[in-house]
Amino acid sequence: MVAQQTALSKAMPSLFLSRFFSQNLFNKNKGALVSILDLQTIDATFLSRICDEKWPENSTLDFKRQLPTSSGKDKHEFLKDVCSLANSGGGNILFGISEKDGCADLLFPISSEISDAAKRRLGQIVDAGIEPRLVGLNLQHIDVTGGYILVANVPPQFGGPYRMQLEGKSAFYMRNNTHSVELTYQQLRLAFGNASALQQRATSFRADRITALSRGKTLRPMVSGPLAVLHVIPLQGLASDTGIDMKSVASNAANLMSSSWGGGTHNYNLDGLLISVTSRGDTSDALGAYNQIYRSGCCEAVRFAGSFGEGYEEYMPSTLIGDFFREYISKFLRLLHEQEIAGPVVIGAALLNTEGKRFGTGGFLAVHPKSDRPDLILNEILLESPQQIPVDIIARPMLDVLWQAFGFEQCLDYDAVGQWSPRR
Repeated sequence: MVAQQTALSKAMPSLFLSRFFSQNLFNKNKGALVSILDLQTIDATFLSRICDEKWPENSTLDFKRQLPTSSGKDKHEFLKDVCSLANSGGGNILFGISEKDGCADLLFPISSEISDAAKRRLGQIVDAGIEPRLVGLNLQHIDVTGGYILVANVPPQFGGPYRMQLEGKSAFYMRNNTHSVELTYQQLRLAFGNASALQQRATSFRADRITALSRGKTLRPMVSGPLAVLHVIPLQGLASDTGIDMKSVASNAANLMSSSWGGGTHNYNLDGLLISVTSRGDTSDALGAYNQIYRSGCCEAVRFAGSFGEGYEEYMPSTLIGDFFREYISKFLRLLHEQEIAGPVVIGAALLNTEGKRFGTGGFLAVHPKSDRPDLILNEILLESPQQIPVDIIARPMLDVLWQAFGFEQCLDYDAVGQWSPRR
């Protein structure tokens, strides 16, 4: 489930159709490159407008009079079109609209196949014929007199380059204005090179933040001691200028506060939004935990991972740390989904300021060795479709490694069948 593919570099935005287009957003002589609202707002009137105004095909918009059949030729053309959009920043194919001289002409409502069956069939063709798997493909039908129009929306993808494969043959395609063309050798080399560069940007971002945190440069003063740190970095956020809606994040800031906080505050800053809580075990106003949501969609969670009380200073509560990583992997991935940030994410966990610390597990703690280094920084993982993966598929390998750093075979908070069952 952990993807081996990385992501394409900055891609041009895809066309997200809506009835709220206006002339200042769409120039029918130059085409459209906009990204607003969702497909569910389209109706028959809007589709008629597309034909009446003779909207042109372009690098993100294609018109097809009929659905592809089950023939090998039609499957090939459909996969080629989807593949080229995936490798070119996304776009839409509208089935049931004819084109004339490269522009929308007439509605030809589809009635030969039930819409649900058509969407299921086309989705299966894409699932079997595009590699790596596309994220967020949306097949939406719009009812019109005499049948329906089907829109195949390919959102911007960041896990490619993508190739189509059918009947033992495969090829990489991209969109060249209104045509699908096969990538040349040099273009393919560049695509893979850009993919590596984008993942390297995610690695560099995390490394810079870890370095700052390990030197005590937290976004606000925190309780002195070990820190648990989680980064969730969407490659789309690094490849796009769009960012996320900070107002909507702020209005739902409580959803990003841990269930263990008992409250908290949120404040805007230059980077985005800071959500924090002061420490209940410290007499100062130092923070016990905070979450920084960056405008790009990158997410950082930091919390004090030590213990208070005389005689317990060298212990780090293992179950609390496990709860922290599991909770914020879930919260951050949910946030990205709500903000419609799709595609691969880099996830990295770390424990900082750990030298001489022990993992508190209950029982005879002293028999377990101390951490032998100042920081425990786990290798990053790259997930292609993180929203589709149960949290413990992601978290358990991380927690096993952390426990092994303190001399244990594996995390003891999972039961025999791999279910989270923390010791309380």
